Amino acid sequence: MQSNKKFIYWFISILLIGIILKTRLIINALPFYLQVDERVLTESAEKIIKLGDFNPHFFNYPSLPIYFSTLFMFLGSLLLNPASIFSNTIQYDPVNYPFYNDLSVIFFTKFMFSLFSVGIIIFITKLAVKIYKKNLLYILVPIILSLSPLFCFHSAGYMNVDIVSSFFASAVVFYVINQFEKNSYQSKILIPGILCGM
Repeated sequence: MQSNKKFIYWFISILLIGIILKTRLIINALPFYLQVDERVLTESAEKIIKLGDFNPHFFNYPSLPIYFSTLFMFLGSLLLNPASIFSNTIQYDPVNYPFYNDLSVIFFTKFMFSLFSVGIIIFITKLAVKIYKKNLLYILVPIILSLSPLFCFHSAGYMNVDIVSSFFASAVVFYVINQFEKNSYQSKILIPGILCGM
Protein backbone atom coordinates (compact mmCIF):
# COMPACT_ATOMS: atom_id res chain seq x y z
CA MET A 1 0.00 0.00 0.00
CA GLN A 2 2.86 2.36 0.89
CA SER A 3 4.43 1.71 -2.51
CA ASN A 4 1.14 2.56 -4.22
CA LYS A 5 0.98 5.86 -2.29
CA LYS A 6 4.47 6.76 -3.45
CA PHE A 7 3.47 6.36 -7.11
CA ILE A 8 0.30 8.41 -6.55
CA TYR A 9 2.39 11.23 -5.02
CA TRP A 10 4.58 11.16 -8.13
CA PHE A 11 1.46 11.19 -10.30
CA ILE A 12 0.06 14.27 -8.51
CA SER A 13 3.45 16.01 -8.73
CA ILE A 14 3.63 15.40 -12.50
CA LEU A 15 0.07 16.74 -12.92
CA LEU A 16 0.97 19.92 -10.98
CA ILE A 17 4.12 20.45 -13.05
CA GLY A 18 2.01 19.94 -16.18
CA ILE A 19 -0.48 22.59 -15.02
CA ILE A 20 2.39 25.06 -14.44
CA LEU A 21 3.76 24.37 -17.95
CA LYS A 22 0.29 24.76 -19.49
CA THR A 23 -0.04 28.11 -17.72
CA ARG A 24 3.24 29.19 -19.29
CA LEU A 25 2.02 28.13 -22.75
CA ILE A 26 -1.18 30.14 -22.31
CA ILE A 27 0.73 33.25 -21.21
CA ASN A 28 3.11 32.96 -24.17
CA ALA A 29 0.21 32.79 -26.64
CA LEU A 30 -1.54 35.94 -25.40
CA PRO A 31 -2.71 38.41 -26.66
CA PHE A 32 -3.18 36.61 -30.01
CA TYR A 33 -5.51 33.95 -31.37
CA LEU A 34 -3.54 30.94 -32.54
CA GLN A 35 -6.20 28.96 -34.40
CA VAL A 36 -9.64 29.49 -35.89
CA ASP A 37 -11.30 27.29 -33.21
CA GLU A 38 -10.32 29.72 -30.50
CA ARG A 39 -11.73 32.71 -32.32
CA VAL A 40 -15.07 30.94 -32.82
CA LEU A 41 -15.26 29.88 -29.17
CA THR A 42 -14.34 33.26 -27.68
CA GLU A 43 -16.36 35.42 -30.09
CA SER A 44 -19.45 33.19 -29.70
CA ALA A 45 -19.12 33.36 -25.91
CA GLU A 46 -18.78 37.14 -26.00
CA LYS A 47 -21.96 37.45 -28.11
CA ILE A 48 -23.93 35.20 -25.75
CA ILE A 49 -22.86 37.30 -22.74
CA LYS A 50 -23.56 40.60 -24.51
CA LEU A 51 -26.90 39.69 -26.07
CA GLY A 52 -28.23 37.05 -23.68
CA ASP A 53 -29.07 34.83 -26.68
CA PHE A 54 -28.00 31.27 -25.87
CA ASN A 55 -28.33 30.17 -29.49
CA PRO A 56 -24.70 30.15 -30.69
CA HIS A 57 -25.81 30.63 -34.34
CA PHE A 58 -22.83 28.49 -35.36
CA PHE A 59 -23.22 24.76 -35.80
CA ASN A 60 -20.03 23.64 -37.53
CA TYR A 61 -18.73 22.83 -34.03
CA PRO A 62 -20.55 21.23 -31.10
CA SER A 63 -22.35 23.77 -28.90
CA LEU A 64 -21.12 22.44 -25.54
CA PRO A 65 -17.56 23.86 -25.90
CA ILE A 66 -19.12 27.23 -26.77
CA TYR A 67 -21.22 27.08 -23.60
CA PHE A 68 -18.16 26.11 -21.56
CA SER A 69 -16.33 29.05 -23.09
CA THR A 70 -19.25 31.33 -22.19
CA LEU A 71 -19.34 30.05 -18.62
CA PHE A 72 -15.60 30.45 -18.10
CA MET A 73 -15.53 33.89 -19.71
CA PHE A 74 -18.45 35.05 -17.57
CA LEU A 75 -16.85 33.68 -14.38
CA GLY A 76 -13.51 35.25 -15.34
CA SER A 77 -15.20 38.61 -15.88
CA LEU A 78 -17.10 38.28 -12.62
CA LEU A 79 -13.95 37.45 -10.64
CA LEU A 80 -11.33 39.57 -12.40
CA ASN A 81 -13.16 42.44 -14.06
CA PRO A 82 -16.71 42.74 -12.64
CA ALA A 83 -17.13 46.28 -14.00
CA SER A 84 -17.06 44.89 -17.55
CA ILE A 85 -20.15 42.79 -16.80
CA PHE A 86 -22.22 45.09 -14.61
CA SER A 87 -21.49 48.56 -15.98
CA ASN A 88 -22.60 48.13 -19.59
CA THR A 89 -23.02 44.65 -21.02
CA ILE A 90 -23.45 45.96 -24.57
CA GLN A 91 -19.90 47.37 -24.46
CA TYR A 92 -18.50 44.12 -23.03
CA ASP A 93 -15.61 43.25 -25.34
CA PRO A 94 -12.75 41.11 -24.02
CA VAL A 95 -12.44 39.68 -27.55
CA ASN A 96 -11.38 41.90 -30.43
CA TYR A 97 -9.69 40.32 -33.45
CA PRO A 98 -6.72 40.06 -33.88
CA PHE A 99 -5.93 40.90 -30.23
CA TYR A 100 -7.66 40.17 -26.94
CA ASN A 101 -8.63 43.30 -25.03
CA ASP A 102 -9.00 41.79 -21.56
CA LEU A 103 -6.07 39.43 -21.06
CA SER A 104 -6.98 38.45 -17.49
CA VAL A 105 -10.45 37.22 -18.50
CA ILE A 106 -9.13 35.38 -21.56
CA PHE A 107 -6.30 33.85 -19.52
CA PHE A 108 -8.85 32.53 -17.00
CA THR A 109 -11.01 31.11 -19.81
CA LYS A 110 -8.06 29.40 -21.53
CA PHE A 111 -6.73 28.07 -18.22
CA MET A 112 -10.09 26.49 -17.37
CA PHE A 113 -10.18 24.90 -20.84
CA SER A 114 -6.69 23.47 -20.26
CA LEU A 115 -7.99 21.63 -17.18
CA PHE A 116 -9.93 19.31 -19.50
CA SER A 117 -6.55 17.93 -20.56
CA VAL A 118 -5.67 17.24 -16.91
CA GLY A 119 -8.89 15.22 -16.66
CA ILE A 120 -7.89 13.27 -19.78
CA ILE A 121 -4.51 12.41 -18.23
CA ILE A 122 -6.23 11.24 -15.03
CA PHE A 123 -8.70 9.02 -16.92
CA ILE A 124 -6.05 7.49 -19.21
CA THR A 125 -3.64 6.86 -16.32
CA LYS A 126 -6.28 5.21 -14.15
CA LEU A 127 -7.34 3.04 -17.10
CA ALA A 128 -3.74 1.97 -17.81
CA VAL A 129 -3.13 1.07 -14.16
CA LYS A 130 -6.41 -0.86 -13.97
CA ILE A 131 -5.75 -2.82 -17.17
CA TYR A 132 -2.03 -3.58 -16.75
CA LYS A 133 -1.84 -3.62 -12.91
CA LYS A 134 1.48 -1.72 -12.92
CA ASN A 135 1.92 1.20 -10.50
CA LEU A 136 4.80 2.50 -12.61
CA LEU A 137 2.16 3.65 -15.12
CA TYR A 138 1.19 6.39 -12.63
CA ILE A 139 4.49 7.98 -13.69
CA LEU A 140 4.92 6.85 -17.31
CA VAL A 141 1.46 7.70 -18.71
CA PRO A 142 1.29 11.35 -17.54
CA ILE A 143 4.90 11.95 -18.61
CA ILE A 144 4.31 10.51 -22.10
CA LEU A 145 1.11 12.52 -22.56
CA SER A 146 2.60 15.70 -21.10
CA LEU A 147 5.63 15.49 -23.40
CA SER A 148 3.56 14.87 -26.52
CA PRO A 149 3.85 18.09 -28.60
CA LEU A 150 0.43 17.60 -30.21
CA PHE A 151 -1.29 16.95 -26.87
CA CYS A 152 0.42 20.01 -25.33
CA PHE A 153 -0.61 22.21 -28.23
CA HIS A 154 -4.24 21.07 -28.15
CA SER A 155 -4.46 21.20 -24.37
CA ALA A 156 -2.99 24.66 -23.74
CA GLY A 157 -1.72 26.22 -26.95
CA TYR A 158 -5.20 27.36 -27.94
CA MET A 159 -8.86 26.78 -27.05
CA ASN A 160 -10.49 24.12 -29.19
CA VAL A 161 -13.41 21.72 -29.34
CA ASP A 162 -11.16 18.65 -29.63
CA ILE A 163 -9.90 18.73 -26.05
CA VAL A 164 -13.49 18.86 -24.73
CA SER A 165 -14.52 15.93 -26.98
CA SER A 166 -11.44 13.96 -25.91
CA PHE A 167 -12.29 14.58 -22.26
CA PHE A 168 -15.78 13.10 -22.61
CA ALA A 169 -14.53 10.26 -24.85
CA SER A 170 -11.94 9.24 -22.26
CA ALA A 171 -14.57 9.67 -19.50
CA VAL A 172 -16.97 7.24 -21.19
CA VAL A 173 -14.25 4.62 -21.76
CA PHE A 174 -13.10 5.00 -18.15
CA TYR A 175 -16.67 4.64 -16.87
CA VAL A 176 -17.57 1.64 -19.06
CA ILE A 177 -14.42 -0.30 -18.11
CA ASN A 178 -14.86 0.47 -14.41
CA GLN A 179 -18.54 -0.50 -14.46
CA PHE A 180 -18.15 -3.43 -16.87
CA GLU A 181 -19.20 -6.11 -14.37
CA LYS A 182 -22.35 -4.27 -13.32
CA ASN A 183 -25.31 -5.43 -15.34
CA SER A 184 -27.67 -2.49 -14.95
CA TYR A 185 -29.44 -0.11 -17.33
CA GLN A 186 -27.68 2.84 -15.70
CA SER A 187 -24.14 1.47 -16.03
CA LYS A 188 -24.56 -0.14 -19.47
CA ILE A 189 -26.71 2.42 -21.31
CA LEU A 190 -27.80 5.57 -19.47
CA ILE A 191 -24.54 7.09 -18.17
CA PRO A 192 -22.37 5.97 -21.15
CA GLY A 193 -25.04 7.40 -23.47
CA ILE A 194 -25.07 10.74 -21.66
CA LEU A 195 -21.25 10.95 -21.69
CA CYS A 196 -21.13 10.06 -25.41
CA GLY A 197 -23.78 12.66 -26.13
CA MET A 198 -21.77 15.34 -24.37
